Amino acid sequence: MNESGEFARGAGLKQASDSSPRLLPVGERVPRRGRDLERFINMWRLAIVGGVTILGLFGRFSGPGGGADDIMAEAVLGAYLVFALGLALYLAWFPWRRRLAIAVNLADVAVPFVFLGGCIVLDRALVATNSQVFFFLYFFAVITAGLRSDPVIIRLISIVVPASYGTVLALAVMWREVMYATPDPVYGSFRVDLQLTRFVILLAVTWIIRFDVSLMVHDRAEALRDPLSGLYNRRFLREFLIRQMFRARREREPLSLLL
Repeated sequence: MNESGEFARGAGLKQASDSSPRLLPVGERVPRRGRDLERFINMWRLAIVGGVTILGLFGRFSGPGGGADDIMAEAVLGAYLVFALGLALYLAWFPWRRRLAIAVNLADVAVPFVFLGGCIVLDRALVATNSQVFFFLYFFAVITAGLRSDPVIIRLISIVVPASYGTVLALAVMWREVMYATPDPVYGSFRVDLQLTRFVILLAVTWIIRFDVSLMVHDRAEALRDPLSGLYNRRFLREFLIRQMFRARREREPLSLLL
């Protein structure tokens, strides 16, 4: 009687409050939190990309006609905006999976790399090395990876982001010889000290966030243990067993194999 009453009360709480993850079973709590976090990140993605796109279009219509790099910037930002809108629709209708977070974070890194690499192909190396807007999009990718607190994602991003911007600088220097390029009236000239400073700051911020996530994972693991005995506490054991039961049913394997 008590078990049935508790089950009915839990079901009623779940139906009454869909926004409180603590009232949900363990099997649904983690995906729900992940989807809420992705909605929050995507809201900022839409705000940043939408604002930059509007400012770029306003400058394009109020000033002289843009060059090939301006057209490429509008195309990349437009595709990024469509991606963010599509992700918002996906988050509204479908469940969230961890592998999707990795793909979304890599897409955030690909956006500045595609534009900067495209500028080098179009022989606009000064735009690729001195563009501020697309350079700071790398920081957005690093910050969102840190917000997800996933060691796999931040480990991947801490390698991909510096390698991406380093590749842009290497192509601009060795292929287009940007050091000898005529200074641009908007983007200025190429400065080695400035580019090294930008690369070192990007690398330092990326690895600081990676270190912070690793500390967070370590503290989270320590919090699951009793400080005196070192054993897992009762609440964690209950949630762990429930997760393993869901996994055993999904993979159709005996629970003993998963433990």
